[in-house]
Amino acid sequence: MVAAILVLYTWLYNRQLKRHNPRQFGHQAFNRHRLGQLLLAFVLMLAVQIAWSQLISHHLLPMPTNQSALDGQIQQLPFWNTVYGVVIAPVFEEYLFRGFFFNFFFFKKISPWSNVFGVFVSGLIFGYLHTMTFSVTTLFYASLGWVLAGAYLYFKDIRYSIILHFVNNLWAVL
Repeated sequence: MVAAILVLYTWLYNRQLKRHNPRQFGHQAFNRHRLGQLLLAFVLMLAVQIAWSQLISHHLLPMPTNQSALDGQIQQLPFWNTVYGVVIAPVFEEYLFRGFFFNFFFFKKISPWSNVFGVFVSGLIFGYLHTMTFSVTTLFYASLGWVLAGAYLYFKDIRYSIILHFVNNLWAVL
């Protein structure tokens, strides 16, 4: 079922880009320069996670309920829940938040303002759907979403934000 949904998401995303693609999203070649930039984006995400974990470990902020639930699920079925959290969820979430949401709502007008607004809203919704409430924790997840949306807009290739999301989730599991 998961494979069928991933194929459907991929097909819908590619169909959407074929119909209307003023920002020229597509497949951009991997090279050392782009991979170095991707590494810098990961370092930014890592800095957010380290700052967040320090606030939690010093009891200035509570442990996110989303993370507690994920940790519990991983303990119940370690292999499958790790695969889901590290591999499958990033693909679903990137197609949903960057591929569909960002493209659908922010394709109409290309300007620096619409780009900033698109990254901001996409990340904020990403954060909200990870917490299902507005809180400081929402801003943590939103900041990760802003980096992912910025990477999608910068690289113009959803594979880069998927890889970045994948590596971030892998880091969180380790």
